[in-house]
Amino acid sequence: MKFVAHAVSFTIFLGLLVLNASDRFEGVKNLPNETITDHPRQVFRVKTTQFSWTELLIMKWVLGKAW
Repeated sequence: MKFVAHAVSFTIFLGLLVLNASDRFEGVKNLPNETITDHPRQVFRVKTTQFSWTELLIMKWVLGKAW
């Protein structure tokens, strides 16, 4: 039973990774975690894009495994 639970958990994780990889091909304006600036002369002050919902689920899964 323990093996089945671990196998299902790992399969869900792999599914999340595949879903996250396929989510990038939707034609979004900025890629996930791509750095953008407000002004071209603003070299050192950059912003990152927000995390997608699949990235948040992956982070939650990893934190759940670490806990």
